[in-house]
Amino acid sequence: MKATNQFYGGGFNGRLKGDVNGPYYQTWAKYFVRFFEEYAKLGINFWGVTVQNEAVSGVTSPWAAMYMSAEMHSKFIRPNSTKIDMVIDRGNDRNDLDGVAFVTPTNQHVVVLQNRNMTTVYQVEIQDAEIDGKALQLEIEPRSIVTIVWNKIY
Repeated sequence: MKATNQFYGGGFNGRLKGDVNGPYYQTWAKYFVRFFEEYAKLGINFWGVTVQNEAVSGVTSPWAAMYMSAEMHSKFIRPNSTKIDMVIDRGNDRNDLDGVAFVTPTNQHVVVLQNRNMTTVYQVEIQDAEIDGKALQLEIEPRSIVTIVWNKIY
């Protein structure tokens, strides 16, 4: 499924083959659906999951990892979603923290954050401008991508 046809490594080229409508992306998406279906049969339900664990590890890792950028993660966002403004307070030391945010047609808010730093764990706080006093605080591990989804309640 990797563009390099190699099990291990591959750097930035060790990504998922093809485009979002191609057979590899579709197979990957079907795998996720099946994963949840099989666990649900056993009474195990999930409230969230990342598309790819340690997504940027595929660049340098000695194990069988696949590289996925934040842009590639966004391909799994529901069609007809709308990109929304997001402000990242980078301070003086967060030049390698990137992100993108969307609202889906069913009013779910999706935030994808990528930490490209090799050693630093970033403390992040996500606030919804329309909800005063509420925030989500989390840590983003080095070389990782985090996806957060929440339902908008009015």
